[in-house]
Amino acid sequence: MSSSSVKVSVIIAAYCPGDGILRVVHSLDRQTLPQDEFEVIIVDDGSPDDTFERLTALRATRGNMRITQIPNSGWPSRPRNVAMDLASGEYLLFMDHDDSLYPDALERSYRRAVATRADVLSPKESKTNDIGWGMARFTENVDNIIGATGIDGLLPMVPHKFYRRDFVERHGIRFPEGRRMLWEDIYFNVEAYRHAEVVTVLSDTPVYLWHATGANNSKTYGPKTAEFWDRLLDLFAFIQNTLDSPAYEADRVAMLLHQYRGRVLARLSRALATATPAETAMAMSYVHRIHQEYVPETLDGHLATVDRTRSVLLRAGRTDLLGALHRFDSTLAGQSTATEVSWTDAGVSIAASCTWRSRTADGPAPLRSDRGRILRNLPAEVGAALPGELVDVTDQLPTATAGLEIRSRAEHVTWSLPTSSTPSFIPRGDGTGALRVDVTAEVDLAGSGYGRISESPVWDLYSHTGWLGADKRSKVTSTLPARAALLDGRPGVAYSNTRKGLTIDLAQKLRSVAKDGRPRIAEASGDIGAFILPLGAVHVSGRTTLPSPLLLTPLTGAERQGADPDSEVPPLTLEGRLVGDEQGARVEAGGVVPAGSYRLSVPTTGGGAATTSLILDVESRGGIAFRDVPATRERAARPRISVLGRARASVRAALRRLSRRAGR
Repeated sequence: MSSSSVKVSVIIAAYCPGDGILRVVHSLDRQTLPQDEFEVIIVDDGSPDDTFERLTALRATRGNMRITQIPNSGWPSRPRNVAMDLASGEYLLFMDHDDSLYPDALERSYRRAVATRADVLSPKESKTNDIGWGMARFTENVDNIIGATGIDGLLPMVPHKFYRRDFVERHGIRFPEGRRMLWEDIYFNVEAYRHAEVVTVLSDTPVYLWHATGANNSKTYGPKTAEFWDRLLDLFAFIQNTLDSPAYEADRVAMLLHQYRGRVLARLSRALATATPAETAMAMSYVHRIHQEYVPETLDGHLATVDRTRSVLLRAGRTDLLGALHRFDSTLAGQSTATEVSWTDAGVSIAASCTWRSRTADGPAPLRSDRGRILRNLPAEVGAALPGELVDVTDQLPTATAGLEIRSRAEHVTWSLPTSSTPSFIPRGDGTGALRVDVTAEVDLAGSGYGRISESPVWDLYSHTGWLGADKRSKVTSTLPARAALLDGRPGVAYSNTRKGLTIDLAQKLRSVAKDGRPRIAEASGDIGAFILPLGAVHVSGRTTLPSPLLLTPLTGAERQGADPDSEVPPLTLEGRLVGDEQGARVEAGGVVPAGSYRLSVPTTGGGAATTSLILDVESRGGIAFRDVPATRERAARPRISVLGRARASVRAALRRLSRRAGR
């Protein structure tokens, strides 16, 4: 491979990855960027198991892979730096040893980076166990965040980004090395931002998928240890010194406050619940230094209400109240319910009610009203220690927002939908109440579809309610009946899944338009050789014709009509198709079927079958009739069979099986 032809060097620091390394490599094998246009450099950080032998076997069949092994350094920094010295690509991408890339990740990211002449490109990243992780803060791509959004546009500060190699080399940007070097990716990204002229955001293409496995060195740190605080002080000092010029003042403040919110206010609040008095005193001594040297009280004005509340209590040394506040906040959760779902010619229209309320029916409400004002319903001792503007939130009520998000089950990609929302206070009758935000959104399938939503088969709906600097996420629940559509060649069913969540199936993978389209059995026409079954509740746009075979399962005993109750007929499949046009939606099917009664079901593309509540009665001359038998009524209508009757039926079934075996 010529170094001049290498567009991207994919760098992987490996340490005992197990089978996770196969996930990385196989995702690289599937890249749409030609294999001879990128290289893979894997540095094994002295794994004590068979990792290097496995890497050697993988390299033997991949001409673009290079591997090396170094003595164990204890952290990903050293192997990444070693790999950078070996790299020849125009851009560098750092991957963890058990994650994966989406198929066109390298091609689309490289093309975008070259088009914007990016020093750094921050791509869309997803996480297997986190609905909102790595979601782009933008509804469209951004050519350059410098001078626009600022350093916040690089969040999250993970190393899974594209860095122009000559830019990194020219400025000597490296990962800080050490056996336990927490947040090394933040150091790398802050320094890259300091020297970059163009930092591009790619938000319309899924690029990187973080597979959450629980194996994370960062979890070995926590605010109950001095080591955590020592490393955090180092990080604050680095941010302060690296972004020290007046041109980066806003970025410096943003990064200092980002660490303060996440590492100090949030993590310490949680830790106080189980911290000993000695651990609390130790942590507070470090917090005092952070306040004195990096986050003076004047910066509290940049914090939203929730974080500013924590900071006020922390500066006052009221760890008891900070713990009480955390316990109160832990009782609150978001809840979202779909109020309307309908299909349009472009896709799906959704309306939902998103509330910010107690997790339990008897728990404390988040808000209360007092003489026409809306107040946070904080514990009394907490509220008494705060200035009034952190308790009275009447004027902030209009700032509450809610959004809807759609997440692919297969790909773990989440996209924000364009929404509009209206907030309100919902009283509970005792002077307390909850925040509710009514929201509407559209899932656009007619055009290209932002985020290529139409390319994945099954999507689940989630919501986030943002207010006072906090964000409550939840799934969108639904008790609405299923809604079906045929949109110019594409089927769709919006339905309540087995966990009461709202799901949209765009490929009949789990649900069927023929089942959920509410067949009009009274309007069926034809005979078993060729019949039409109209569907009465399907939104139709354009023309659609899709294969839709029907499965006929013979009924038994008294349920059968026109056939010997003891005869055995195997399940049958009728050729059929699902049609949508100007005449509406319908199933057209037919074939040769023995007289009898059959339960009707429809295969799904996921390998299962959607069982309908329909029974098809076939006469000896081919005439047909459909019966709609709800499951509850069907069970009630079944005759009771005595113990002796069941025994006789079992004997007859055994004799039939023996007879079939003898005839083979």
